[in-house]
Amino acid sequence: MSEVLLSRKLHIAIKMSSDLSRPIKPTGRGKINNDQPPLTEKPGSRNSTRKSPSAYAGSDIVEDDIENMQMQLQKVSAEKEKQKEDLDQAKKEVSEIHNKLQIVIHEKEKQQKALDKSTKDLSELQKKLNAAETKIAQREKEFYELQSRSRQAEAECNLHERKLNDLQTKLKTALAECNRGKQEYKDLKAQLQSALTECSRGEKEFRDFKEQTMGCFPSKRCAELERDVDEEKERFIKDKESFIGQVLQAMDSKDEELAQMKKKLEEQERKLDAFYKGSAQIMRESGSQENTNDEFSNTRLAERFDVSLKRKWLDICDALQLIINEIQKLTTLSVIMERVSKHTAHTVNDTEKNLVLLAHYANEDQNEVRHAIQILRQRLGQKKSTREYVVKDIVAKVKEDETVTSILTRNNVPDATVATIERFMYDLADICWLMCIGNPPLKLNFDVKGVDFSKIDNRFVEYAIIENEFSDGKPGAVYLVAWPSLELEDNTGFLKKGEAIVCR
Repeated sequence: MSEVLLSRKLHIAIKMSSDLSRPIKPTGRGKINNDQPPLTEKPGSRNSTRKSPSAYAGSDIVEDDIENMQMQLQKVSAEKEKQKEDLDQAKKEVSEIHNKLQIVIHEKEKQQKALDKSTKDLSELQKKLNAAETKIAQREKEFYELQSRSRQAEAECNLHERKLNDLQTKLKTALAECNRGKQEYKDLKAQLQSALTECSRGEKEFRDFKEQTMGCFPSKRCAELERDVDEEKERFIKDKESFIGQVLQAMDSKDEELAQMKKKLEEQERKLDAFYKGSAQIMRESGSQENTNDEFSNTRLAERFDVSLKRKWLDICDALQLIINEIQKLTTLSVIMERVSKHTAHTVNDTEKNLVLLAHYANEDQNEVRHAIQILRQRLGQKKSTREYVVKDIVAKVKEDETVTSILTRNNVPDATVATIERFMYDLADICWLMCIGNPPLKLNFDVKGVDFSKIDNRFVEYAIIENEFSDGKPGAVYLVAWPSLELEDNTGFLKKGEAIVCR
């Protein structure tokens, strides 16, 4: 505002200065005659062209004011320039603040989006958690139901066992009574034979007496005595037959009672067997329980593999200690075990391959057929006669392998050690067969050679190390499986850890 006022004042002062310095023009009231002398104007006249001293003095004042005003104007302009610079600086700062604000807003938007996404993810996780909690609750309910059914089944089993024991006691009592009846029958038969002998001897004596006394007594008296003897003989024979009939009837009654008790015992045994099978099926389907009474359960097979079979493996290692070095010994036994395991798996697969193929041709459900085959194969494959035939066939196939043949026919291996290795192969084949036909099926894991040991250290332990100069493996990799791990066939878990030799 002050700048505008100064500009206006300066403009007025400049105008006044120009008016004072401009010469006064003639009014034009008369023509100037060049022939006549010019008119002289009186001092102070309005048309006088001469400047008065006061006019000069006023002009100086105005020029000073103009200079002052120009100086003030320059000062104001300088201030204006400074204000303009300050304004530009302020605008620049405002622009920077605006940019920062935009960045902050953008970051806030990103954070808001991330927050929204996190909220959405959290909501989905909450849904999944709720679903998982529901599933867990359902699983717990099913587990408690299975546990209740198991307890109920156990109670029924105890009841059936008590009934079976009672029936066995009754059967033993009946058998004892039957034996006693048989003994009594034998005694009675002996007595009867003795009585018949006595009767025959009496008849003979009577006939002898009759012949001797025939002439001494009257014939009438003899006839009466003969009738009495005949009546006594008939009565004795009738009593004898009646007694024998009673004994035979009692024995038939005992035999019938014994047959009924045997029938009841067989029925109870069938019920108990069906109950055991049903309990085993419930335990297998539950996935968290196992029939501990089953000698072919996975737990017992795992103990048999890792305890008794491993003891034989250690005995073979000791026997080969002075014949071949440590690595050759472990490699030899590893090759034998791997061959037995693979031939067993091939044998199991061959039992169902053709039938599954027939199911495919017949447009039947292959999974149902495979499941039915597994159930039937497990029941039939656990029989002793089946196992003996299958194990013999597996060992024969393993012996045909050139590597195994070269091991068993080495000149420096004693016959006793070869026989021990063959028994070991039979035991291993039997265990592998039972594991492969089990529910769920198991396997021996040899397929970790060359794998980084740190990736499998949850399933294997380090048996020994071998330096790189004696192996071609990478440091930290598995060089040899000395003892395989026992795992589920679908790789969802393991029962026993294996032992591996690791490269260093």
